[in-house]
Amino acid sequence: MGHNIHRVIVVTGYFDYGETIHVARDKAVKIFKKHFKKVIPSGEKAGEQIVTPVFESPLNRYGTFFIIPSGSKIGWEDWEAEESAKNEFVKWLRETNSYDWAYVTYMNEFDFLSMETEQIDFGCDTYLESHNCKFK
Repeated sequence: MGHNIHRVIVVTGYFDYGETIHVARDKAVKIFKKHFKKVIPSGEKAGEQIVTPVFESPLNRYGTFFIIPSGSKIGWEDWEAEESAKNEFVKWLRETNSYDWAYVTYMNEFDFLSMETEQIDFGCDTYLESHNCKFK
């Protein structure tokens, strides 16, 4: 038995010009395939499944996709692969600085009380007191 911590990355960008959201999604799939195929036989498939398709917004041609939790438990080999992949992708997001994104951690009440862990990481480096990103 172990604990589940669910970590989701939400990425939004332009749907059809510039550094499109599809570039970011393709990068995410590539990273997750690479990390998962090291530890599970269905790594190629898992790399595709953990990254959702791009959803187009009804206004202004934005697209959004999610990197969903794998369902692994903390400490398992596939958990470590997922964490490595997410860290590599977040590093890439920070370096490209072309997308709006958030990295959110959540869990059930039992796990939260026993682990006392929470995290929300916004896709910018400067925070206001209200924890909203400072616009440049």
